[in-house]
Amino acid sequence: MLAHALQPVGFVNDFTEWWHWSYGDRYWAVMTQANQALYSAVSEQERIGLYKHS
Repeated sequence: MLAHALQPVGFVNDFTEWWHWSYGDRYWAVMTQANQALYSAVSEQERIGLYKHS
């Protein structure tokens, strides 16, 4: 059911973990043969800043 809902809208599954789905990251780019990821990794400093503002 999860695959039926997520695959049609562009998510890709990590075949070793049924619960792990990606969209727009590097894994997604490789699996979909996209030229690049839609977004980059978040640095540790950015991650800390996100928690402070929530």
